[in-house]
Amino acid sequence: MIATTPTYETLSESALHAGFLSILPRIEQHARIYFRYLRCPDLKEDAVVETIALAWSWYRRLVRRGKDVARFVSTLASYAARAVKNHRLSKDRK
Repeated sequence: MIATTPTYETLSESALHAGFLSILPRIEQHARIYFRYLRCPDLKEDAVVETIALAWSWYRRLVRRGKDVARFVSTLASYAARAVKNHRLSKDRK
């Protein structure tokens, strides 16, 4: 029997959230390390939260494409943190 990755259409909202929540600690930790140079605690927290929001947006899009995001969480977190550092927002936020 071949295991398949659930598609976006077959996932309920709660299953989608649960999948993201399972990788959230790694994304948050990556963002906190990436933005450790920020001295202002408020700016640092804003950058971390924006990274998480961007990762959530990208996570939904990747799952819709049928990707298993759990296989590349660090890469997702890296790209999201770099996008926040360069002041790029997700399409949902523009």
